[in-house]
Parts: sequence; C-alpha cells; structure tokens
Amino acid sequence: MEKEKLPNSAQKLIDRIISEARDEAEAMLDAAAGEAERTLLVARDDIFKIEEEAELKAKKLREAELEKSRTNAALDSRKYALKTKRQLVDEAFALAADKLNAMEQAKRLELIKKLLLKEAEGGELIKPAKADRQLIASALDAVNAALKEAGKAALSMDNADAGIDGGFVLTANGYEKNCSFAALLRDVRAQEESAVAAILFG
Repeated sequence: MEKEKLPNSAQKLIDRIISEARDEAEAMLDAAAGEAERTLLVARDDIFKIEEEAELKAKKLREAELEKSRTNAALDSRKYALKTKRQLVDEAFALAADKLNAMEQAKRLELIKKLLLKEAEGGELIKPAKADRQLIASALDAVNAALKEAGKAALSMDNADAGIDGGFVLTANGYEKNCSFAALLRDVRAQEESAVAAILFG
C-alpha cells in the first residue's frame, strides 16, 4: 500500500521539529562532552594534588625517620663515648689509688703532714690507717708545733686504727672528717665531673 503523502505544510513542520530536536540533541551532547572534559580536568587536578600531598607526606615521613635515625645514632654515639670515658676515668683513678698506696715513705709522710695541717681545726683525735700509724706518730710533734703557731690546739692519736687503706680520720665532738686517700680521690673526681658537667650543660 503506497504511503500517503502529507500536505506540504505538515511535512515542513515535521522536518523542522526533527531538525530542532537534532540540533538540541547535538547541543546537549556538546554540553555533556564539555562537562565531561571539565570534570576530567578537575579530576586530573585533584589527582595531581593528592599525589603531590602524598609525596610531600612521604618526604616528611622519610625526613622524620632520617632525623630520628640521626638523633638515635648521635645518642648511641654519646652513650658509647660517655661509657668509654667513664671506663677510662675509672681506670685512671684506680691507678691513682694504687700509686698513692704504693708511694715511697718520704713522699707519703709529706702528704700526710700537709693533710693534717690543712684539715685539722685543732684538738681532734687522729684515727690513722694501720699502714700509716707509725708515719703519723713520727710527724705528730712537728704538726702540733705548726698548729700551736697557728693558734690551734694539739692533735692526739687514737689507739684504734681506721678501716682505710691510707691516710687518717679526724674525729671531734660533733663531727668526723674522712681524710683517707680514697676520700681524697673521691673529692677530686667529684670536682672533675662537676667541671665536665658545667662545660657540657652549663
């Protein structure tokens, strides 16, 4: 059956509607394509920012880890150095103690005299190390003469020995003064450590 032809005016109307619909569809497609392109550009920008932030964070983490490693390494190094120094100081003072105790009699007597004159306030009782009883007894007259000139009372010897390797202990009413060689070395060491601490932390 032959298709019935539409009147010319009707056909033109239909053609125009189809053309407008086509144009509108193409415009919508173009707009959609443009929006898709803009969305893609925004997405790429976001991805770039995310990657940049991630890289920055990773860099900061790496730097933090490196700094932590450096700090730990520095602390470990200082601990090792301090431990080594302490061992050397221990050895040095142990050697000094050995030398003090093995000192020849003349030098030992001179040291004890100086200690007595420096530390005595006058009138104390001397409790000597067993090894130094005879040396102190031999020096006592000269020491007391020097104390007398300084206006101080004489010292006297205790019958009991002090439980020390060398030196003596001065006792009087209300106080006791340890003048053993070991105490002298402790004082020297404390002064040295204070000086080092002042340099390090002062």
